[in-house]
Amino acid sequence: MIGGAMLAQDAGRDLSGIYGAWTAHGLLSPMRTASELEEPVAVDGHGARARMEAFMNASWAAMEGAAYVRGPLPRG
Repeated sequence: MIGGAMLAQDAGRDLSGIYGAWTAHGLLSPMRTASELEEPVAVDGHGARARMEAFMNASWAAMEGAAYVRGPLPRG
């Protein structure tokens, strides 16, 4: 079971375990749609899980900022 399924089963789950599962299972490239046809690539190396967690936290903060600046959509 990887990230999304783990979170779906327990929304209060510690995200560190989810990032660990993603790095162990492997990732696809969002920049290459053809990567969906390939096997996921496991992320390894010293601190891989911690670097991925830091990246995801920074990405989430950027998305929150973008949503705040954009604001709610007007009703048409």
